[in-house]
Order: sequence, then structure tokens, then C-alpha cells
Amino acid sequence: GLALGLTDVEFISGCSKPIVVGIVGAENAGKTSLLAAWYLLISKGLSTKIQRRFAGSYSLAGWESISDGLRWEPGQPPCFPSHTPSSSRRSPGLLHITFQNQATGNAQEYLFADAPGEWFGKWALNSESTEAEGARWLAKNADMFLLMSDREALSGKSKGRARSEFKRLVQRLGGELNGRPIALVWTKGDIVEDETMINSIRDSTYSVIPEAHEFQIQVLPNSENETPESGLLELLSWVVEQESLKVKLPELQYTGQDPFFMFGCRNLM
Repeated sequence: GLALGLTDVEFISGCSKPIVVGIVGAENAGKTSLLAAWYLLISKGLSTKIQRRFAGSYSLAGWESISDGLRWEPGQPPCFPSHTPSSSRRSPGLLHITFQNQATGNAQEYLFADAPGEWFGKWALNSESTEAEGARWLAKNADMFLLMSDREALSGKSKGRARSEFKRLVQRLGGELNGRPIALVWTKGDIVEDETMINSIRDSTYSVIPEAHEFQIQVLPNSENETPESGLLELLSWVVEQESLKVKLPELQYTGQDPFFMFGCRNLM
């Protein structure tokens, strides 16, 4: 029931290929908090607002572990999940969930990667680093990416370093996309906006990844019409609407009547 490893993935993919969602970003950018908030919304049945119904999970204990701090407890206010530790693991922890499409009735398996931000910093500096093996695995195997942009860090006291590291990560990730979907996700959207910073990060991102989609999430409402759940569900809706890359077969040139020779080689000696 905990977060899955690569051996567990073989079991999950027995019937169909799961969609792997790579969540990429610096330490404390909000990667684990995003997963925890999604889980709590799903547990309340709110995924039905985006036409998806919860249909099972093999990692419920893992989901519960990261989301426990966000729940109200008697005499204890909610807090953010603990930092995902950087260790010698060679792959990220994978949180599994199955969604059923309410319109079609089809079910789809998803694996959400919960990886420490330190991995991505080392991977952005040196893609072949032995300490970046987990980030390399994710860059190779993810079907889509969520690039987390920490508004607080990018506007804070160490903003120069944070912006340099973020732009370096954008450069590295842009070279690995190969047509896979990606979203630029502004976290901590309730922080006072710094338009200069936002435009700088936006321009540097789109110059490398022009196809990126942009979203904003926060824990406090910015207005009566913009609640935290609206941004979280909008992003989740985009995730479940994406499809994994399909294999494209070459066009058939055979014009005969025998189907056994449709994929045969031609001009054989």
C-alpha cells in the first residue's frame, strides 16, 4: 500500500500501460503538497467535477502518508507534507490511482512520481551524475511533465540563485521532452505577485518550451470566485485529458488481396 517501486510497476502494467506523470521542480516547490491536495479532493468525490471517478489504488497507504498533515485534527491546524527525502534510491516513489471516465466508462491507470527536488538540481547541472539517476529515469519514462515554479522562492531573498536554477532545469527538461505534454505550474499563487519575475520566468520557459500549458495553484483563495480547489481541479483535468504517446506504424504500400503479406518485406533476393 505504500508508494510503488519499479518491481510493482510490472504488476500494474500487466493489463495496460499506466500513464506516468513526472512532477519536476526544486526542493519545497510544492510537488508533494500538490499530490496530497489532489488526493484529499478525490477522497471527497470532487474528481467527478472533471468527469472522472476514483476506481482504485494500490498505494493508498502512500497517499494517506503524504496527505495526513493537510487534514484538520483536534487542537492541531493543518500543515504541509514533510519534505521528500533525497536518498540513494534510483527511481522516484510512484503513487498509483485508477480513474474511470464517466463519459466512456473506460478506466486508466496513473502513476504520479513523488521525487525529491535535489535530484532535479543535480540532473540539471549534469545529466550523467550518479546522484541524478532517479531524475534520469523520470525524464526517460514519464508520459507528461508538470514543471513546478515556486513563486515564493523566485521572489524571495535568494531569488537570483532560485531563478538561475529554474532556468537551468528548463533547459535540461526542454532537451528531453520529445513531444511529450508539459505544464508550467505556478505554486503558492496566494503569494503577492511579482510581475517582473513572472514575465522573466515565463519568457525564459516559453523560449525553450513554447508548447507548455500554464496553470496556477494556491492554498488560499485570491477572490470569492477563485478557490484553491478550482485551480487544483483545472490542472488535474488537463492531466487526465492527456494521452500517452502512441506508436505510429508506417503506411502500408501493399495493394494485393493476401493479408499475410501486408507487412512483408519487398524486393527480397
